[in-house]
Amino acid sequence: MHINTLEMLNFHLENDRQHLPKQHLYLLFDSDLHSELSSTYFLLDDTPEYYPLFLNTHLEEHIHSSPYLIKISDHSQKFIEWFFTYGKQWGFFYFSEHSLDEALTHWQSTIFPHANSVKNNTLLRFYDPKVLRSLIGDQNPQKTIDSLAPCHSLYLQDDNNQWFKCTPTEASLSVTLHNQDDSLYVKAISKRCELILWDKSPWLMEKFSHQSLDAAIQQGVGIALKSNFTQQHSILAFLRLWLELGPETLSSEKTQRYLLTPNLPYIEKIHHLRESTPTEDTWNQAPKPPIII
Repeated sequence: MHINTLEMLNFHLENDRQHLPKQHLYLLFDSDLHSELSSTYFLLDDTPEYYPLFLNTHLEEHIHSSPYLIKISDHSQKFIEWFFTYGKQWGFFYFSEHSLDEALTHWQSTIFPHANSVKNNTLLRFYDPKVLRSLIGDQNPQKTIDSLAPCHSLYLQDDNNQWFKCTPTEASLSVTLHNQDDSLYVKAISKRCELILWDKSPWLMEKFSHQSLDAAIQQGVGIALKSNFTQQHSILAFLRLWLELGPETLSSEKTQRYLLTPNLPYIEKIHHLRESTPTEDTWNQAPKPPIII
């Protein structure tokens, strides 16, 4: 599952914080790509802890063009929101046990294969997600393992500026989709939607037992997310229809293909489904609780 919303990114970051309590969240990015926005970044909140990567190197005279290593604190939500909103393959987030000084030393040794050599102008733009992705897919995994050794979780963008999470390990350096994390995310969204629906549309909920209601809502949320309903109001709109009509109507292959149609606003999809699908409630026709996908 890609990380489509700021809410989803925050969920994964918070989940990592809980499972990696001794690790720090860092942001490594190329500030030279958009100087105006980069300057705005440093005015968003209290002065962050950071280092320019060109500090104390042979490129220090170009420090105004240096990429930055920034330690993100628990109170730096505005920084995360800014980068998620404006960053277009400018860098990446990662978790590490390193102190800020240790992180600086590591990344300087990575981007300068021959440290402080005036004669050697080689600069490995590791902080560029395009370069990082190519290294993750390198046929020489040991080089990538060494470079990413301090990183326990990476958050970066693909060629379409779509955020995703990557966990570099010795066993596999491919992008992994964390099913457990995704399941927790679906459950968290489902519980929030359930509370809202009990308040706003209780008649849709009362026909279910507790167990079947949980299963129905989680299945509906899963389908909504796969259909690019990423905002709370769009997920709720689909859930109301889902709980009203049931799986036989909305789980058909034809309906699923339509829901995956790109570039259609959610309100148009919901309107089309209301106009074109039978209005009969099919939940009572299901002999067992729905299978969560």
